[in-house]
Amino acid sequence: MNKRIYLFRLAGLQFLVVVLLLTACVPSGLSLPQSPLLASLERKAGLIAYVGLDGNIYTIDQGGSQQTAITSDANLETDTQGMVRFYQHPTWSMDNKHLAFVGVEGTPTEVSAMRLLTATPKGQDTVELFRSSDVLPFYLSWSPNDEQVGFLATSSSSSGFDQSLMLVPAAGGDAQTVGSGSPLFWAWSPDNDSIVIHSGGATSTGTDARVSLHPVGRTEEGADLDIHPSSFQAPTWSPDGEEMLLAVETEDETAETLILANSQGELKREITDVKGPVAFGWSPDGQKIAFITNAEDRVPGMGDTLMVIDPEHPETAKRVSEEIVIAFFWSPDSEKLATFTPTIVQMSEEDPTQQGLGFTVSVYNVNSGKALEVGVFLPTQQFISILYFFDQYQHSFSLWSPDSRNLLLSTQGENGDPALFVVEASGNLEPRFLADGFLGAWSWR
Repeated sequence: MNKRIYLFRLAGLQFLVVVLLLTACVPSGLSLPQSPLLASLERKAGLIAYVGLDGNIYTIDQGGSQQTAITSDANLETDTQGMVRFYQHPTWSMDNKHLAFVGVEGTPTEVSAMRLLTATPKGQDTVELFRSSDVLPFYLSWSPNDEQVGFLATSSSSSGFDQSLMLVPAAGGDAQTVGSGSPLFWAWSPDNDSIVIHSGGATSTGTDARVSLHPVGRTEEGADLDIHPSSFQAPTWSPDGEEMLLAVETEDETAETLILANSQGELKREITDVKGPVAFGWSPDGQKIAFITNAEDRVPGMGDTLMVIDPEHPETAKRVSEEIVIAFFWSPDSEKLATFTPTIVQMSEEDPTQQGLGFTVSVYNVNSGKALEVGVFLPTQQFISILYFFDQYQHSFSLWSPDSRNLLLSTQGENGDPALFVVEASGNLEPRFLADGFLGAWSWR
């Protein structure tokens, strides 16, 4: 049964609503409507941090209550001194006790300060960890023990698009640069002992391609691994920290393979052949690996075939969808995958020529092998960045509620106004408007 639920803009930014197409077959044949009463009574899981339309950072629960302003001094229009100020990139610590975020201020033509800050979810105890007039932090990730914040940064004074990976103590202190390159992707080891960095792309297309392992909190320098990286982005660790998942090329550059390396970067075994560009992620329980490989040669660089595999038994690999999949996110309970497939969204009922590139969101159950389409939406520009670099953001960003029952989607409506919606993973409830905002992230717990 195909149902269309039209949610449209009523008045101003406060009541922005987005068109969502839901395809759901529930036993009763109905997708139950949301209500304020249901939102207030449902079991809450964690908190949501988001960037509001005024440029400030907020937290809120999934029912739309307990809203707290983490910052309150943003101004997107020039003030009397000709200055603007806004905040972005809210990132939860692993214990949910702090948020890291970036603040930018200056005139419309010149940035005067770019800052990395932390605060509690109640907006207290704000600490400035980093400040610069020419270095912009743009991707944040807390260490597993929450003692450090790592961030990627670009400099207006550097040539090209080189990026730097920097670490700063969460209690405050000097920032340390541990890696550089373009592009650059990385991941903390679960025991906080080291960081694996992939920079320079693939060996076959760049002379600077490498994967390196860098110690944390020790004096020895990082070292390159004896591998030839293939066309992938972010490396990842097994949840127990015993293995790294990487993609490599053969020495003659004719084939690509997913491999497991030990915690020192030494090859343990090959898992399966792939065709780049490839992106992958480990399930939180460590039992499964999901990966997107360009097996069908359909849209190079856009994702393709999504597979789920048991790394101990690679012959059991299952294909998740016949459609092109551009991104996926594991649920915290490791039982589901939220998948994103590109689609064309009609943005206006009155004018069929008004269309945009949207995404069909489906929830795939790993145990049953069944997938349920839960929505079609037009993402905000900020959420598009998350999707296209999802394999990196899976280490620092969650769109799943901690109880694996709901998804948080950052959408834009027919007038381009951003909003956040809570979408139940079962498809049994209609999507619920949560708040006006550019981008939201669920806490880990």
